[in-house]
Amino acid sequence: MRTREGRAVLKRRRIKGREQVSA
Repeated sequence: MRTREGRAVLKRRRIKGREQVSA
């Protein structure tokens, strides 16, 4: 259960490059 880390990673990856956004 990693919601805070998952959301942070998703937001950071989306800003840097939305390649692994749905991964």
